[in-house]
Amino acid sequence: SLKQELKIYFDASITTIVEDTTAIKNLIQVSKDYLFSDYDSSLHYGNKAIELAKTSDWEIGLASALANKGNIFFRVSYDFDSALVLYKQAIEIHERINASELGGLKACKLYYLLNSCYSYQGKYEQARTEILQSLKIAKKIEHKKYIINGYNVLGSLARNLYQFEESIDYYNKCYAVIKEIDSERHESVLLGNIGITLNAQGKYKEAIDYYNQAIEIDERLGNKSGLIRHYSNASTSYRYLGELDNSIEVLNIAYQLTEETGDAYSKSVVLSSLAIAYNIKGD
Repeated sequence: SLKQELKIYFDASITTIVEDTTAIKNLIQVSKDYLFSDYDSSLHYGNKAIELAKTSDWEIGLASALANKGNIFFRVSYDFDSALVLYKQAIEIHERINASELGGLKACKLYYLLNSCYSYQGKYEQARTEILQSLKIAKKIEHKKYIINGYNVLGSLARNLYQFEESIDYYNKCYAVIKEIDSERHESVLLGNIGITLNAQGKYKEAIDYYNQAIEIDERLGNKSGLIRHYSNASTSYRYLGELDNSIEVLNIAYQLTEETGDAYSKSVVLSSLAIAYNIKGD
């Protein structure tokens, strides 16, 4: 096929026209470009990058290629075990040969991804170990975004482990850093997470108050994905309060937003919640 012929041509030219380091970077970028549109091609070029990095003995390039392949497994095929192996291999390289701030940031991101994999698997204690390591590096290199991410994730993990006071304590630490950099987007995520924690404690009215604060920010920012999340979460609190009309109202808003964004996964979640609300109401 023409697609296969182009792939053969590109494979041949990318590693001969330019030097190895540039070729590895290009292969990783092409792999990323195919990530959500063509899984096989993304994996193909990801493997090519790893192969070339190994033969060229460029370890930083190899670490980047390994992390890229980990992202393919994590974000597309949901093969968390394979992603974990690749992320750990990449971290080992960074920690062994690169003590620079850039290397530290890459390791920080990789520990964050390890945490995400473990969280998706429901292995919250292991996830906490990895995010604490990410946070430690973020503090060392004074990277505010990943300090915020670290505290935010720790708060959510504590909530998942029913450690609610500890959860709120982490969120308060997160809020203090957010105020240092004045990031409304981070603030809306945090407010939503506090709402989820309050909802888990049965404090439904307080949870709705936090969701509404997050909604106000994301409406101002035009952050539709955030709005979908907050309206969906608020619907649960309204349902537990027995306010089914309010629950259905905010879910309809969330549904309209999923239509606008084309977010199929969120739409399925919203439709499921609407079905539950209508079933309880008897409609």
